[in-house]
Amino acid sequence: MDFRENAIRLIILDYHLSIEELLKWILHRRVAADSALDASADIEYVKGMRSREAIDLSARLGLIDAKRHGQLVELNTLRNRAGHTWALDAPELGASGPKPDKFPLRWKGKRLTPKVVTGEFVPMYAGIYMDFFMIVYDDGED
Repeated sequence: MDFRENAIRLIILDYHLSIEELLKWILHRRVAADSALDASADIEYVKGMRSREAIDLSARLGLIDAKRHGQLVELNTLRNRAGHTWALDAPELGASGPKPDKFPLRWKGKRLTPKVVTGEFVPMYAGIYMDFFMIVYDDGED
């Protein structure tokens, strides 16, 4: 494994964790608004959700739209691949050997290379992060 693989893995993990935390905060605020349970039970409920569950519930409650849901599901899938696959730069293996052009980290149908990460992946997920950050930390001041 080389530095490039580790850098991409860390970028994926960092965006996933930071976005998930913000999304769960937004989700908790919505759940708590209509909850008959105490605040600590609501917090534990949302904190205990798997990432995909939180993404799906957020969409069902209208906190995110279908497009954002798809983007977050894709990020969650990448996080799972990055977290459970050691050799990210090696083609996936099939019954007859390596599969051509099938790498563990694919995004929008193509290999997640440093160029794709810096040119497309980071700008998109940084935008999502900032959208959620503004929702969580908006105190009404400009």
